[in-house]
Amino acid sequence: MILPLIPPAPIDRHALVTRHNVVLTAYDGERPLQVGNGEFAFGMDVTGLQTFAPFNTMSQWGWLRSPLPKGERIENYRMPIYPTHGREVPYPLPDPNHPALSDWLRKNPHRLNLGRVGLVLTKADGTAASPKDLRNIRQSLDMWRGVVTSQFEIESQPVKVVTVCHPKLDAIAARVESPLIGLGRLSAFVDAPGDDDREFAHFVGNWDGSSGLERLNSGRNRADFVRKLPGDGAYTHVSLTWTGDAAIRSPEPSLPLKLIRAEYGAEGSWADVTSVAERLIRENRLSLRVGNDLFGDPAEKRVKTLRVTYEEGGRRSTVEAKENEQLTIGGANRRFTLVPNPKGGALAFVCAFAPKLLSKRLPSPDATLIASEKAWPAYWQKGGAIDLSESKDPRWKELERRIVLSQYLMKVNESGSEPPQESGLVNNGWYGRFHLEMVWWHLTHWALWNRWDDIERTRRFYLRQMPKAKELAKAQGYQGARWPKCIGPDGQEWPFWNHAYLMWQQPNPIFFAELDYRAHPTAETLKKWQPIVDATADFLASWAFYDAPT
Repeated sequence: MILPLIPPAPIDRHALVTRHNVVLTAYDGERPLQVGNGEFAFGMDVTGLQTFAPFNTMSQWGWLRSPLPKGERIENYRMPIYPTHGREVPYPLPDPNHPALSDWLRKNPHRLNLGRVGLVLTKADGTAASPKDLRNIRQSLDMWRGVVTSQFEIESQPVKVVTVCHPKLDAIAARVESPLIGLGRLSAFVDAPGDDDREFAHFVGNWDGSSGLERLNSGRNRADFVRKLPGDGAYTHVSLTWTGDAAIRSPEPSLPLKLIRAEYGAEGSWADVTSVAERLIRENRLSLRVGNDLFGDPAEKRVKTLRVTYEEGGRRSTVEAKENEQLTIGGANRRFTLVPNPKGGALAFVCAFAPKLLSKRLPSPDATLIASEKAWPAYWQKGGAIDLSESKDPRWKELERRIVLSQYLMKVNESGSEPPQESGLVNNGWYGRFHLEMVWWHLTHWALWNRWDDIERTRRFYLRQMPKAKELAKAQGYQGARWPKCIGPDGQEWPFWNHAYLMWQQPNPIFFAELDYRAHPTAETLKKWQPIVDATADFLASWAFYDAPT
């Protein structure tokens, strides 16, 4: 007797994803939760916005070239020449005749933090709330819908914030509900940092000084701002729209800031660092990342805290921040503030970012939520899925959690029009540039999950970069295209020895083409990859040399 084969039941993808929804119950000023769409990502603290920690708002278009060193032009840079197998070959190394220009090429272009959106939370005594004032924290990320719900209390007053990212726009929407609105103790702010060309930056941008935003115009339920930075690609436009009765309040002169005492350390081992902290105050504002590099290490092998007592406008307060967290005191008046009518009871808004003024009407907060609730299930329903819930191995749930969470993070950070940098759109490493030898690790998984829409962008990237790659190969006396190692969207190699010599990145395009052809073995697939594969192979063939001893 032959029993009929019963096909397995399809994976319940909703259950698979939602059983791993992220839940946080404590403030963490170092690791953000994110919403995003691959082109744009918004990092947040447990308030659902960037209230206490200036986590980053980053995009694929947000890059800046700082002004060139005085008297220099890019054309002045010359690749140094080194003997290579009997030939004199130029390499993208620092130019000894133009060290300042070479350093500029190392740092530029660098990725920008587009801005910061947060809550202004005030206690009953009129002082600003701090992370230590948060109680009953519960923040949940619904990965199936791309929705973050953040709940907490301040002095027994509940606050609820729902945050989403639009799937096609560089925009977030938030809805805030709290009795604090009726008490006049809750509003929202928007701000933007100055330029910051640090190579590795957890909180990207220079937050010292006055606001980076200028108001262009405002009308009923909308205000438009611009940040202007010196250099090329220097304009960031920010548009804020809202529903209900609320008004924009412009920055006011900062209140006088006076430090009473600053201590750094752990229980039983505290160092007085008041003088160090005082030297960091700029325009009545103290903004720093807490760490041993500033204050030494008075309590080795223990997590340390910075405790600051200060007076602002004659009112005394004390705040704390742990090691590696950001501490900001004063300067709140540098921000543009969205103040709701106390009778409304809720505040809902959309904040959008763009390289040019957003002239068209922006979607409402509700429409943005609906768009997210459609786009994310569509993402989870396509491509591969792995359900380990019937496994007898006790490790199944943790492995499955990592698989699901990784797919969420990859969609948010690494599904855009440019290859991802090492840390996606979380923060800046290597000035936000991408390493083409690492593209294989960051993008091959899209093919293995059968999500070809997300990997097709890789082919288009190589086509965009081909003219520069062919130019480099020709300058070095080779055929085809020599793919760079570490670049921004302009394709300009960062002058550095391992960028100049390494070859790990060269075969990657051929591997991507092979993956595509295995899944789609057609003449059309061969045709669309042909120029990339031919140029890659031509370079590798002309680059190889005969080594007689071996």
